Amino acid sequence: NNPDDISVNRNILNPSPSVIAKRAEMITKNADDITKTWGAYMATYLTPEEKNLAEKFAADRSRFVEEGIKPVVAALKANKIADAKELYERQASPLFSPVHQGVDALITLQLNVAKQEYENATSRYGMVRNVAMVVIVL
Repeated sequence: NNPDDISVNRNILNPSPSVIAKRAEMITKNADDITKTWGAYMATYLTPEEKNLAEKFAADRSRFVEEGIKPVVAALKANKIADAKELYERQASPLFSPVHQGVDALITLQLNVAKQEYENATSRYGMVRNVAMVVIVL
């Protein structure tokens, strides 16, 4: 589950102005924190496939935030609860699906790369160990 998604749902279910203000601030902070973390991740070395997946995820997430979450939060802040619910169902929720799929694809790729790196390291270790044993015996 997406924390922003959950916060939007809570606002719709409990639409008091104080709850809406608190949740809207939290949603905005979460989005900003994710953007900052994502920027740091993008600054690291990425394999070509990972870079492609990351760029697609970034575009999907940006669209989700700009066209999904922000309009819902604006409607909530304006105390337009019915509009917020409609925007959430019609825009935000469908836009989250590609974001979720993008994260899953990145995780799967990273697990595969990590597995390959582990296998390579294990193989190098075996080779070095065997060479060391031969050198010791000679």
